[in-house]
Amino acid sequence: MWLKILLIKLLKLKMRNFILFIFLILKGFSAIAQDFNARVTVDNKQVQTTGNTQIFKNLETSISEFLNTRKWSTDKILAQEKIEITLNLRITKFDDVENFEAVARIQASRPVYGSSYNSVILNQEDVNWKFVYKDFMQMDFREGTYTTELTHLLAYYIHIILGLDADSYALLGGTPYFQKAFEIVNAAVTSPNSGWSANENSNKNRYWLAENLTNERFRPWREAFYKYHIKGLDIMNKDLQTGIGVILECLTAIQAVNRSLPNSMWAKVFFNAKSDELSNMFKQALAADKRRAKELLKDIDPSNIKKWDAIN
Repeated sequence: MWLKILLIKLLKLKMRNFILFIFLILKGFSAIAQDFNARVTVDNKQVQTTGNTQIFKNLETSISEFLNTRKWSTDKILAQEKIEITLNLRITKFDDVENFEAVARIQASRPVYGSSYNSVILNQEDVNWKFVYKDFMQMDFREGTYTTELTHLLAYYIHIILGLDADSYALLGGTPYFQKAFEIVNAAVTSPNSGWSANENSNKNRYWLAENLTNERFRPWREAFYKYHIKGLDIMNKDLQTGIGVILECLTAIQAVNRSLPNSMWAKVFFNAKSDELSNMFKQALAADKRRAKELLKDIDPSNIKKWDAIN
C-alpha cells in the first residue's frame, strides 16, 4: 500500500514539474516580440477632400499594423529591445478615391549603453512616395516580388533600419538586411514611380542608398559606423574623452572614404542622422579635439558648416 502511495506522489510531482516546464516555455515565447515599436502619423492637412476622410486614419492604422505585427528579422527580440521608429506621412495629393502622393519622414534610433540617451541611426525624408491605398486593403509583401508600391516602400526602409541597427552592434552585421533592401529595389523595376532606379538624374535616391550600403568600397565607413557606436558612444557614459577620441578616429576613416567616393547618398543619410549628435558631442571635447573635429567635419560635410562652427 505504501509503495502505491509513493508512486502516486511521484507521478503528481512529475506532472507539476512538467506543467511548470511548459509554462516557462510559453512565457519565454511570449517575451519574444516583433522587431519594432513604430509610431505612425498620417497628416492630411495639406489636401482637401470631399469624400471619405476616415481613409487617412485607416491608412495610419494599416501601416502601423504592417510594421508592428509582422516579424521582419530572424532575431529573437525581447520587448525592451524593439527598435524605435517614427514615420510621418504628409499627404500632398489625394484624388478622393485611392491615389496618394506624400512626403515621408522616417526616423529610427538605438539606445546608448549605460544612459537614457537614444542615438538616431536614420533620419530620412523621402519626397517621392506615390501609392494606391483602399480602405481595408490587404497589406501584402513577398520577398522577390513587387506587390504594391506602399508595402514595397515600407519594406525597403524596414530593411535599411534593420541593417543600420545591426551594423551598430556587430561588425558588418547589417549585410543581410542591406542585401534584402537591394533585392527590394531590384524587384521594383516594374514600378512607374521615382526613387528605385539608378538612371534617374540624381544619385540621391533609394537605389543609391542600397547600392552604397552593399558596395565593398563603403566597407571602411560601415566599419567606422560600428566602432562609432560600440567603442565610442557606448563608453562615453564612463569615459567621455576616450569615447570622443574614438569618434575622431572614425571620422578620419570616414574622411578617407568620402574623398574617394564624394557626394554619396550614404554620406547624406549618415549626416542627416548624426550631425546634431556630433555637434553637441564635440562641444564637450578638449580644445585640441574640437579643432580636429571641426577640420574633419567641414571637409566631409560642408553642407552643415553652421553646426560645425558652433563647436566652440
